[in-house]
Amino acid sequence: MKWIKKGLVFFTDRQAGWMNSHAQCPTAIVLKDRIRIYFSARLPNQQSLPTFIDVEIDNPLRIMNINKIPILEMGRKGTFDENGIIPSYIVRKDNKVYLYYAGWSQCKNVPYKNFTGLAISSDEGETFEKYSEAPVFTMNEHNPLSATGPCIVQIENKYRALYSTGVDWVQVEDKLEHTYLLTDACSEDGVFWKTSGKIVVNPVFENEADCKPAVFKHGGLYHLW
Repeated sequence: MKWIKKGLVFFTDRQAGWMNSHAQCPTAIVLKDRIRIYFSARLPNQQSLPTFIDVEIDNPLRIMNINKIPILEMGRKGTFDENGIIPSYIVRKDNKVYLYYAGWSQCKNVPYKNFTGLAISSDEGETFEKYSEAPVFTMNEHNPLSATGPCIVQIENKYRALYSTGVDWVQVEDKLEHTYLLTDACSEDGVFWKTSGKIVVNPVFENEADCKPAVFKHGGLYHLW
């Protein structure tokens, strides 16, 4: 598969005032007449909120629309997404759009925790409502630190997710850096997930941070990027 680099499509320039910087973690869905690209922009305090742009299908360098309102707001104090929201993956299910997102909460002894929430749209991804105040990939015996960045595929009538589980925090000079490895989970409905605790890609180097997996099917086989 040969890729053609097209260059910069969009950058934040204080559109609507709140988009202070960044257009991070782009996550796209193809609609009838456009490609909708979700991303998170950073506020002046460096916390993130998600929105989207629409680009032409035949010419994705041409922006058709910039959505100037965040599609989700941060959770109330104490919830897993009280300090930021970043899109992770999109699934179409039952004529709805399921958006899985990373929720960030700041901590005292380490910089943050990040777990995965779910928001659902009934209008082709224009607006979303959070499924719950709680994450759907959450802290358990397999994910003691983090559970984030899933890639989800439907195999027959079940869903399988590959995602990053937090392994450790490592001191690098004057900063703590998070390490991650890839694990998996399965679900009947895309909401309630059974985690395996199995590491699906063995690390090659010490203190790896394996994040944002991408899975596609080609030649009858599933490939992982």
